[in-house]
Amino acid sequence: GAFHLDDYIDYIREFIRHIGAERLHVISVCQPTVPVLAAISLLASAGEKTPVTMTMMGGPIDPRRSPTKVNDLATTQPLSWFESNVIHTVPSNYPGSGRRVYPGFLQHAGFLSMNPSRHFSSHWDFYTDLVKGDLEDADAHRRFYDEYNAVLDMPAEYYLDTIKIVFQEHALPRGTWHVGGVRVAPEDITSVALFTIVRIGSPLSTVA
Repeated sequence: GAFHLDDYIDYIREFIRHIGAERLHVISVCQPTVPVLAAISLLASAGEKTPVTMTMMGGPIDPRRSPTKVNDLATTQPLSWFESNVIHTVPSNYPGSGRRVYPGFLQHAGFLSMNPSRHFSSHWDFYTDLVKGDLEDADAHRRFYDEYNAVLDMPAEYYLDTIKIVFQEHALPRGTWHVGGVRVAPEDITSVALFTIVRIGSPLSTVA
């Protein structure tokens, strides 16, 4: 069935309830920072228990701040452009055939195109490590790219929701985002220690 951004948030809340918030520390990296903040906000608004700490790393909480190439693309094209150009149907000879997705190969190509020179240098270093017989560094390269290259297809509904709500409407920082009829209100979070790592230019900066 369909999988929307709201469904992601519901799963996060279920995980937090199942694990138990009393001794739970939540970490989110990149895109999940937004649904994680939304999930904990909704728990707080409902008077439910919230995690002890919340760490958010390099995510688009407010994409208007320090915009990247991804932000620029999302704001210069209408939602219909993304639906027409990057959403595809899984072919019949693959699992999930007929499902509309944002293909993993497009996501992977986007990753690589953001820092092509860095990836070229990394692969050149890998080659020289093999030539020198430095197998430890070569194995570290393999482990990194085994994970980096493992990109799955993304449900079309989730992808389009993210483009619209996060990058075009900026609904979270503007206070206009509603999930299941309830407004996402981060101001209701009062007992969670927050650690935010934001990307400003090239280095990572921390805001506690």
